[in-house]
Amino acid sequence: MESEHDRDDGLAAPDLRAYEAVATGAEADDAAVRRLAELRLVKPGADGIHAARDPRAAVRDLIDSIRADVLAVAERLAHVPDTAPLAEVYDANVFHGGGASELVPTKGLMNEHIGQAVAGARVELLTVQPADPVDRDPEVQARAFQRDRELLDRGAVVRYLYAPTALEHTPTVEAVEALIEAGGEVRIGRREHLPPRMVLVEKRHLFVEQVIVPDEADAGWHIRDAPSAAWARLVYDRAWDAAIPWEQARVRVTGAVSTARQREILRRLALGDLQQQVATALHISEATVNRELTKLRSTLGFRSRDQLMVWWGGSEERQMP
Repeated sequence: MESEHDRDDGLAAPDLRAYEAVATGAEADDAAVRRLAELRLVKPGADGIHAARDPRAAVRDLIDSIRADVLAVAERLAHVPDTAPLAEVYDANVFHGGGASELVPTKGLMNEHIGQAVAGARVELLTVQPADPVDRDPEVQARAFQRDRELLDRGAVVRYLYAPTALEHTPTVEAVEALIEAGGEVRIGRREHLPPRMVLVEKRHLFVEQVIVPDEADAGWHIRDAPSAAWARLVYDRAWDAAIPWEQARVRVTGAVSTARQREILRRLALGDLQQQVATALHISEATVNRELTKLRSTLGFRSRDQLMVWWGGSEERQMP
């Protein structure tokens, strides 16, 4: 049996009886009248004489009141402070994660995300560039340098890790030496010892290449997960410790007969790799491997690869980056 309080319209039978009593001037239950007043259906009187209101107008008033409350809550939500900067002073012994990861589909958007993360940074920017340097738009390169210079001016640490071929790329050399003069740190590591390309900002933002769908070369991932960023930092630190400072690397390669690319090829050949395997490992064609070896043989006056490998076995250039 349906209870007198079980009505689909939200008003129980006592509510309806109380409203009718007020509307007709009869005596009504005080508790029921208080409920009707909350619903704007009754206007209480100071003398105990209550007035019934038009129920349609009462509903409109109630809806307006609820809407005002919702807007007030939304306004408060809009002013919730960004507490992310406080993470640096939070108890380091408390383990906590963060947001997941986001696919960034284009190179332009990736640069935009990195720029936004660096703009708010105060502690550090760490990058790894294991690939061969390429000529960049001078304006883009100038903006990137200015961004990192401003980060240095805020007292942050800025570190770059490059492969040895960066030592032979004039635009990169000029940019790196300007960064070092501004207070940045740069090291050279052998390509096989460097992790994949990454940018790590503030131990909170990790940017890596698209590795799930390799064909999407311009896409990447923006990872905001604390454990993942911490793992990347550990990998970075190990590669950094194994690398040598830029200035020392520049001194070591002074007067070298071979290029950085040729030394990479010779190291892999000395380990027993076939030329095809060398090409795959260095992400170049087998024709490029042949061409580099031919150039070096010509420079040294050798006629065979065996002569070249014998020279390499006793050459001090094996110790060069």
